[in-house]
Amino acid sequence: LRFKVDGVIACTTLPDEQIRRCNDRGIPVVLYNRVVAGGNACSVGCDQVNANRDIADRLYRSGHRQFAFISGGEAAPVSIQRQLGFVGRLRELGVNEVAVAAGDFGYESGHAAMLTLLKGERRPTAVVAANDGMALGAMDAARYDCALDIPRDLSIVGFDDISSARRPPYRLTTVRQPTEALAHRCVDLLSERIENRALPPEVLLLPGELVIRESARIDPA
Repeated sequence: LRFKVDGVIACTTLPDEQIRRCNDRGIPVVLYNRVVAGGNACSVGCDQVNANRDIADRLYRSGHRQFAFISGGEAAPVSIQRQLGFVGRLRELGVNEVAVAAGDFGYESGHAAMLTLLKGERRPTAVVAANDGMALGAMDAARYDCALDIPRDLSIVGFDDISSARRPPYRLTTVRQPTEALAHRCVDLLSERIENRALPPEVLLLPGELVIRESARIDPA
């Protein structure tokens, strides 16, 4: 606001008050991979919920019945959406017990979360992590601390398709976000609203791509 910008693209969650201050000054706001309640800003993001619903479907069709989820924390918006899609779809399929262990999106937290899950009464055969970093930590905990074979004993799925996910020691099954398309749409929405301030806010969700590698026994179709 101090620099009198024409528009704002935010890659983090903005408080409602900050968005309202921009609205009051006629400055359009576009949120990247975030959704804000109240409809005061545009939002462009990957369809986190449906991506994880699809993962749940495919794992279930592959014969898994014991599931777990490693979250990125109670207040992390993308983790909440990914957990909602995964756990919600499993409940629709009749799986009401899904173990959830909290992480912080980091490798170490995924490692610790997996050890906690494997000590539980119902050991999972499929674990989905809210991002790849935690999934890689979970894989190493399962293999090196618990001597499990992946994917024979345990399937692990991540989200984001970071470069490490493609490395031979991991070959992680994950969801690739359409980051370039998301960035382009953010700029398009912002430019349109700078030209025409009367345009209403818009929420646009683009599908992610499930990349199937060797870390999970999962239905490919």
